[in-house]
This record gives sequence, structure tokens and C-alpha cells, in this order.
Amino acid sequence: MTVVGKSVWFALWAAVAVAAAGFEMDREARHDASLAARVPAPFRGFALEVLARGALARGDSAAGVQLAREMVSRRPIPAEGLAMMAQGELAAGREQPALAAVMVAAERGWRDSFTQAIVVQLAVQGGDWDIAGQRLLALWRKGEQSDELRALSGAVLSRQEGLTAFTAQLRAEAGWSNALLLWSASALDAHKVGVLAGTLRKNGAQLDCPSLSASASDSIRFGRGAAVEALWLQACGRRRAGASASGLGNLVFTSNDESAAGPFDWHYLPGPGVEQAIEAGAGGPVLRFSNSEPIRQPIARRFAMLPPGARRVSATGDAVKSSMSRGPALEVTCFDGQGAAHTLGKFDLTPEGASFSLPAGCASQWLTIDAGMGAGTIDRVRID
Repeated sequence: MTVVGKSVWFALWAAVAVAAAGFEMDREARHDASLAARVPAPFRGFALEVLARGALARGDSAAGVQLAREMVSRRPIPAEGLAMMAQGELAAGREQPALAAVMVAAERGWRDSFTQAIVVQLAVQGGDWDIAGQRLLALWRKGEQSDELRALSGAVLSRQEGLTAFTAQLRAEAGWSNALLLWSASALDAHKVGVLAGTLRKNGAQLDCPSLSASASDSIRFGRGAAVEALWLQACGRRRAGASASGLGNLVFTSNDESAAGPFDWHYLPGPGVEQAIEAGAGGPVLRFSNSEPIRQPIARRFAMLPPGARRVSATGDAVKSSMSRGPALEVTCFDGQGAAHTLGKFDLTPEGASFSLPAGCASQWLTIDAGMGAGTIDRVRID
């Protein structure tokens, strides 16, 4: 082989090696965003998608559209590039180019979450609630959960038209329904939560009521008790006397079966030497408890949404003594609507009653009964 031939041969091999390295670098950029900007321009494919998403995420719609256009010119078949073009055009206020791009993207990538999210955004802006509800439902059915999905859900379901369109398309949905309902309790008004929960239940969705009850506590702490109660009543259909969100009146002791307990039922707390049982009494359920340890321990707790102002708590039962001696006591812990807690005080449970005042910022409460060493029954706790 001549010197010229060898030079050409080595040049070809070098070119192949450079190209291979460039394409490999581009593939790696899918998983390493910091690498995307270092991929040489001739080899950018996947890197363009990463760069375009980054530009759009930081609000640089012009750069995002330019990078997405380049991506489409190099890889015209996948829907992602067109969807990002649509997102950039939409962010820049150019709805017609956005609509044209997203319609093509939707045809090619109906399974692609990013594309479907853009369709939802455009449908909301255009007031096409049937399309918005349809595509939003498709995203939930995929089982994905993200901040973007929750934001889209808020944009659609906070509007009556969007909620109506969405619920009209619900069927016997799978286990993702719990996640949707828990999100709704944190974001929608109580009426809309109730409509959504009731429709899911009516259509035979897979609802896990014990999980819904256990997971709703954060929403209650943040002052969303009315929405949680609407969720529970419509999804699980259970409200026992004395277990309403308000907490006013007779706080009837409910079953100690944790699997059946609702978000505003009493929960009976385990502890060393502590035992509890619910028994039938002449006036209703009675809490029988014992504490064999020489320290006060919590025996029952429930959430409430007591309105602010002057309140009075009283109780009856053979464990409840006169105001001259200490028996069981009720500790009231306030949540400020932002999730922060502070203890308002501890009040002896007596027939005569103890007074306390709830400040305006006490959006929800934990009511905890504790007791010292001994055993007995509490027939009734009442807050007026």
C-alpha cells in the first residue's frame, strides 16, 4: 500500500473513531444533562432534546424553540421535538404556531407524556375542556406522578367545566385513583373533591379507604379538613356519630379497628402497658383503658376542626373524677394552616368541665387523651 493510500486509510479510521465517540457522547447526554452542551454540534441528536428542555425549563423560550427546530430537522419522526416547539411558541404567546406543532406531535406521540401535557395546556387556554379532560385522564392512567401533572390537574379540575369533562370520562379506574384523590384534598375546594370522589366510587374505581384515611393527615394539618371529610364521605361513605370534622358536640368513641377508622375517628395509641377496648354502654360506645406504667401515656387521639373562640370540654365515666383530683386529661394541639404545631394546653376531663379558647390561627387540632397509672372507663367526651 502506498503512503498516500495508508494516509487515506488512517484518515478514514480516524473519522470513524471521532464519529463513534461523538455519537456515544450524544447517547450518554440523555442521562447526563451536564454532558449535553459538550457534545460537538455535528453529533447532537439526543443532546438537542436535553438542551431544549433545559432552555424551556429556565424560561428561555427563544432558545428552546431554536433547539427544538434543529432537533426536528435532524430527527423529524419523534414527537418530542415538535412538542417542545409547541411549548416554546406557547410560552412566547404565539398560539397558532404552537397549535400547529402540537397537533402533529399529538398524532405521532399520543403515548408521550410531554406531548400530552402540551395538548392539555393548549386545550385549557382554548377552552376545549373535553380534550383537556381526556388528555389529563390519560396522563393519570399512565401512573406517573409529577409536579407538572399536579399543576395541569389544578388548571383543569379547579374549573367546573374541566371537572365535568374529566369526571364524564372516568370508568372503573385503577389504583392511581388514591393519588388523585389525595392530591385533590390538598388543592380543590370541598365540593369539587366530593364530586370527584363520588364519581370514582360510583364507577367502581380501586379505592383503598384505609390508605386514604391514613394519608389524609397532612391535608388536615394544613387546614383542609373540609375537603378531607368530603373525600372520605363520598369515596368511602362512612361518617359515624361524633366523627365529623368540626369536633363539636359529643365526640363518640368509634371502633378500635384501625382498618375501618376514618380521618376524624378516634385512634387508640399503642404504648408500654397500655390497653384499650371499645365496649357497648347504656349511652353508646365506652372506652375502657388501662395503663400499668407509672407515667402518663396517650390512650386515644383524633383530628378535629374546632372553630375559634371559647370552648368547654367535659367528660363522664368511672375514670373521670371531680375537678379536685387528676384523672384523664385532654391535650389540645393546634395546627396553624401551614402545618406548624403548638400545644394549646392540657385540660382535666371532669364532669364539671374545663374552659379553653382557640385562637383564630388554630386551623385544625389534634385532641389527645392521656391517663396516668390505673384503669377505668370514659363514657363520653364533649366539647361545646
